[in-house]
Amino acid sequence: MSVGIFFLVILASLTIVPTAYALIRDDIDVLQDEVKDAYEDIRTLEVEIQKTKNNISTYEVSVRNAETRIDVAKYNYDNAPSDDTREIWQDATNDLAKAQRELDNEKAKLESLENALRDKNNQVVTKEKEIAELVLLPDYSQTKKSGNEHVGIVLSQSCLTMVKNNMTTNCPTYEQLEALFPDT
Repeated sequence: MSVGIFFLVILASLTIVPTAYALIRDDIDVLQDEVKDAYEDIRTLEVEIQKTKNNISTYEVSVRNAETRIDVAKYNYDNAPSDDTREIWQDATNDLAKAQRELDNEKAKLESLENALRDKNNQVVTKEKEIAELVLLPDYSQTKKSGNEHVGIVLSQSCLTMVKNNMTTNCPTYEQLEALFPDT
């Protein structure tokens, strides 16, 4: 009877292991699709960030122009006070307030987009780590051919992007990795 149970256990383990690897492969595929989607989101965010930076430049010019108009209007009012010169000065002041509000809104939008980009990059890093952990699970269907193991370290695209753009990240640089693992 114990031989029958032993055989049943071995048979069960033979059918479970391939299923487990199929599930791991499915998990990896899902994670890779999520990473691909995240990279598309990152590209979209980078485009939006660039547009917002361009808008900020435009609004900064508008603010400087409004400040110049105020200086001129105030000078004109001080030298020839009248209802017209006071009204021109007031209009210039209102235009400056509007331009400053628009600039502040664009700066807030930029900060929000940069936070979203940072979050998306962190999501990618997390998902790539999950993929790496799943890929590194032992595959009992393959035997080792030699006792030598070689390890390579490659930074993810999201880490490279964050490091390149001097963003706050937990990603190491290649220089930091080389200092830690000089023989890699």
